[in-house]
Amino acid sequence: MALFSMSHGVRAALTLAFAASFSSAYALVAPPLLTKSDAQAGMLDARVNLKSSYASATAARPGKAEAGLVAAKNVVASGAVALKSLSRNKPALNTKFSALTGVPVALSNDGGFLTEAAPGRSSEAIVRDYLRGNGALFGLSSG
Repeated sequence: MALFSMSHGVRAALTLAFAASFSSAYALVAPPLLTKSDAQAGMLDARVNLKSSYASATAARPGKAEAGLVAAKNVVASGAVALKSLSRNKPALNTKFSALTGVPVALSNDGGFLTEAAPGRSSEAIVRDYLRGNGALFGLSSG
């Protein structure tokens, strides 16, 4: 009830104070505004669109970009070994790779199915088991 008995001026001051505090908090977490030259058709990638932000972020974490590149190369190498092993059992295996990550984004087997028949099991369970058994191929860990 006390809130309704405030004068109009006090309510206006409180509203203004609240709006000011909210807008300054938003400014702390809001991403920088992009110009037309920064943004590409709905895509935002700091490595491409905000090169100075990317440079300062990587400078703040020395060695992390290089370590990430080494880890990514290891994932791709493990995937290549797993694919070679899988291809021995399924010689008609077709694989489409991601240009960004280097891991398979699509698998098909012209000589049959990728998995054995599993009557009574859900599609999701079959796929999860396949990914669990072939995680290295996709750069997935068991954890």
